[in-house]
Amino acid sequence: MASNETLEVKTGDDLFLNCTVYGTPTPTVTWMKDNMPLTNTSDFFDNERTVLSDDGQRIEVRLLRREDHEGVYTCHAKNRVNFVTGKLQLTFVSGQ
Repeated sequence: MASNETLEVKTGDDLFLNCTVYGTPTPTVTWMKDNMPLTNTSDFFDNERTVLSDDGQRIEVRLLRREDHEGVYTCHAKNRVNFVTGKLQLTFVSGQ
């Protein structure tokens, strides 16, 4: 995920958000949606359509819905050496 991207999607699309990072020591990845933390225990991941990878670097969403998924997604990766952030604005467009 690059910094300050905008992605237009349609209802029913699938979404794959990647925050691929490397470093020594291995960076810790955290996600936010609209400035709220996304964790495996948050309501965002309450069904089989939305999955956070074991290493935290990938979010998969099947069958997007505007009311659940539109917003700003932020990926933070940090270790004791560095801290980086990527941000994506997810907006919905009318589908055919």
